[in-house]
Amino acid sequence: MLQFYIVTVYFFPVGNVDSKALHPFTFEEFYGRRTENILLEEIKAGFAANTALNQSLHKKAMELY
Repeated sequence: MLQFYIVTVYFFPVGNVDSKALHPFTFEEFYGRRTENILLEEIKAGFAANTALNQSLHKKAMELY
């Protein structure tokens, strides 16, 4: 039985190469870097109290997400 192997070859330029893995931000990481953190604080408070956001804050959060 013949077996075939697929070999992926990556070519890099001569010199030093730094590889970095990037992962997606969580909403808190993304929005926490913005200047106004009112929405983030409301989300955290609502989560801690197990209450829903009001409609306007929810709409704003969904637009950003």
